[in-house]
Amino acid sequence: MENINMQEIEDLIKLGLSLEAKKDVLLNERDDIEIKVKAAKEWVAKQPEYLKFLQHLQVLLHERNIGIFSELLSYLVKDILNKEKEIVLNLYTYHNLPALKIEASNQGMKEDIYSGNGGSIANIVSTGLRLIALSRLKNHRQFIILDEPDCWLKPTHVPLFAKIIGELAKKLNIQTIIISHHSWEYFKDYGRVIELKSDGKNLYTEIIHDTEYEEKGLDPERIEEILLKDFMSHHQTSFRLHPHLTCLIGENDIGKSVLATATKSVAYNDSSDSYIKHHTNESQVLFRLKHGVDIFWQRFLETTQENPQKVKYSLFKNKILQHAEFESNHTPNFIEKELKIMVTEDIDLQIGSQKEPVFLLGNNVKPNQRAKILSLGKESLIAQKTMELLKSKARDNKQTIRDGEIRYDSISKELLALGHIQYTNIALNDIKKDIEKIQKNEDILKNLQQDTNKIHLLVKSSEIELLKENISLGDLKPTQNLERVLSQLHYVFEISKMDSIAHHFNFVELKDVNSLYKEIKILQKLEKAAKLKKCQEKQLEVQPLYDVQSLEKIIQKMKVNIPKVIDTKELQSIQKNDLHKEKDLKDLKRKILFFKAFEHNQLQMIQDKEFHQDLHNISELNNMIKKIKELSQDVKKWQNHEKMINEKMIQFKEKEASIIQQHPTCPTCQQNLPDNFSFTKLM
Repeated sequence: MENINMQEIEDLIKLGLSLEAKKDVLLNERDDIEIKVKAAKEWVAKQPEYLKFLQHLQVLLHERNIGIFSELLSYLVKDILNKEKEIVLNLYTYHNLPALKIEASNQGMKEDIYSGNGGSIANIVSTGLRLIALSRLKNHRQFIILDEPDCWLKPTHVPLFAKIIGELAKKLNIQTIIISHHSWEYFKDYGRVIELKSDGKNLYTEIIHDTEYEEKGLDPERIEEILLKDFMSHHQTSFRLHPHLTCLIGENDIGKSVLATATKSVAYNDSSDSYIKHHTNESQVLFRLKHGVDIFWQRFLETTQENPQKVKYSLFKNKILQHAEFESNHTPNFIEKELKIMVTEDIDLQIGSQKEPVFLLGNNVKPNQRAKILSLGKESLIAQKTMELLKSKARDNKQTIRDGEIRYDSISKELLALGHIQYTNIALNDIKKDIEKIQKNEDILKNLQQDTNKIHLLVKSSEIELLKENISLGDLKPTQNLERVLSQLHYVFEISKMDSIAHHFNFVELKDVNSLYKEIKILQKLEKAAKLKKCQEKQLEVQPLYDVQSLEKIIQKMKVNIPKVIDTKELQSIQKNDLHKEKDLKDLKRKILFFKAFEHNQLQMIQDKEFHQDLHNISELNNMIKKIKELSQDVKKWQNHEKMINEKMIQFKEKEASIIQQHPTCPTCQQNLPDNFSFTKLM
């Protein structure tokens, strides 16, 4: 199992889980695509019906809007001027926006209203367009000022014009102020007539005719009064307005149009220092509304610490100040919210000017502006945009179908490739568990193998112990050290035959070679005892003990043959030690000769019982030597392994360093090994 990487198995399991999660995502995505494609196909199938309905609706809306206003303006022209001219409103699309062209049709021939006809038609159509546009603007106050809209009309046409304006103001609930230089009697039946007069010093107003009205249905937030103070020619003038129509009359250049100028100043914040009455420092305009709201406007001739800007707006409710703001550039939001008089498309719809009596008919107004101000084509434009959205959605749905079908096929192929990935993950988990079990068993087997190696070593040791029993030399205690040394030498030999050295190898204590030397000394002493005269008289056939040197040679051979694993320098060192021991043996022999001189005296001192015991021990020693000779034959066999030991020499040196690191203590005495320790030194 060494080639199996557990991390690779873990990575495979993670990959399998991610693929399984991807499969779930793909399944959900495929279901969603199937639902979306089905809905898109159903919508595309119904799209022609939707388009047909919108086209029909657009025609109806166009006819209704254009027809109504075209008919209304045509009636105005016919009733006032008694002319059979039809006012045609041509609605079309320009840059995807509705555009309006207004023309007069004279017996089927198109004519430009502003340049191709008289000013009277332009007055009537302009006034009608203002009223129509204001009625369709829901965010604007239903309030309008018409400054001499009848300036191009003949006096004979003014009564009908006044009648139509009065009736439209009441019917459309538009609070209208008309400034006219014609007779006030033309307007008396439709509202209130106010005349602006002068007492030679100041201007003032006088209601010369008033018409009753019912409060029901009227605008509860309408303007009740406009007051001017030190504004242009007015010192302090009040204009009380009728809910429907207020006609302001007066002499030429008396200051009637100042009311329109004051209204613009408040509504659009459009004023200058020239609006401040001469010899005064401030002008004021006050709008009083029906529901208790007062809008107060001030313009200062100079700025001061109290008045950092020249224009100030204030809003009161029930005489209590709600807001106050200095603003010279634009109208504050709280004023626009309450007053609701605003410019539309940069065109002043609610305040007509005497100098610009034509509304929406001049070349300075674009066709798109006309359509937007009148809100003509608004409904049909919605229908047109709806049809465009319908076509766009149809294209999107068709694209959804195409993309969905392509993606559906792609997902199906991916799902087919993934197959039963969940079962693969289960199998991988089972494999992981099996591998973990196998690795656990492998650890057990390794431990068993280590135990087996130990048992094998014990078996080897037991064989050596049996060998020791076979060569037991009796009760000669000193020979036990010799047996131990021989056993250790045999153990070292067995180590030299091993193909590899185990990690838990117990090295033999080879330093006990000195014990062998001591045993040799004892044998030499016994040899002296064997040569005593008394032994010669009894003619004891003692095995020549002087042959101890042969034993030394055998041991020397063993030492020479076995420690081939050491280097040459240390071998030479050991040989020098052996030579030193041989020198000691020669000294011993000289001492033996010295003992011969005293052997007669010495024999008398020896007890017979002890002598016989020594002879018995010598006999056993001879038997031991015979067995050693037999062992020497086995030693010859070891010589055959000399070549193999030489080959293992290199391996031994390489292993020596690692073994010392792994076993820093002596296996025999359990002492720490010195830094310069080497196994070869022990041999």
